[in-house]
Amino acid sequence: MHTTANFTVSEIQAAFVQRKALLLIERLQGLNSQLGFDPVYEIMKKAEQPCAVRINLRMINQLLQLNEIECAWLETAYIWTKSGCALPDVPLKDEGMRWQALGGLLNQQVKPKANAEWISASQRLRGLALIAPRRHSLDSVNFLGDDLICCFEVVEILERRYASHAHLLNELMKPRFDIEDQDLWVFRMMNSMPEFPLPPIIEDGYKRYRTDRPLSQTHLLAFLRWWCDWVAGTNDYKWLDAHVELYELRGAIQSAVRTVCLEKRHLTDFDLLKAIYAIAV
Repeated sequence: MHTTANFTVSEIQAAFVQRKALLLIERLQGLNSQLGFDPVYEIMKKAEQPCAVRINLRMINQLLQLNEIECAWLETAYIWTKSGCALPDVPLKDEGMRWQALGGLLNQQVKPKANAEWISASQRLRGLALIAPRRHSLDSVNFLGDDLICCFEVVEILERRYASHAHLLNELMKPRFDIEDQDLWVFRMMNSMPEFPLPPIIEDGYKRYRTDRPLSQTHLLAFLRWWCDWVAGTNDYKWLDAHVELYELRGAIQSAVRTVCLEKRHLTDFDLLKAIYAIAV
């Protein structure tokens, strides 16, 4: 009840900010006749000029061979993350609505009943730790914004300048835990939620990391789903029980996904198995 009340308050605040922003745009446009130029046009023109974020987004797209959907998704997620509650969110009824809404926002075509490209994009962007995991909802309600949160460190990476492409790629490929610790605080603030519960099995996995204990098979399968939307079969992962550490797992997933991106193909179970078996102890 407390969570619902706070969420309603955040919606009202977001609507207030959005309406005021629209009114300010109208007023700026109204200054055109008085000042002799269009302020909105001037703002848009400046937004097209080179900056660290624009340059880094272009370099990331080239270095990781991201496709058109992934390029648009990453850029939109960065803007959404930086904008916070100033942008209205959309509740989603099902997976079909999820892709339709996301496609509309990204200005990308979504073919009816053909969501393989969107699922693959979700797996690759999350597997690379560019996009945060979807929010764990206690009431099973998901929102469009659940797919549009950049990891905290990625926002920082996008806003810095680098001496070379290699430096940028090196920063990008460091294993990250997405929404743990500082990222988790930011994600809570972005959603104006007093509580952002992790799935119990994921929270327990983080506790194991902090106490230097390996993951069970159940943890392993849960983190594959959490970090890259991957639903894995149990048989191939049985031997890995208690043989994989959390930090190494994150790095192995990123490495596997980077490989498939460079080869311009979808992620497969074999890609993940090969990378994870390589780091098993």
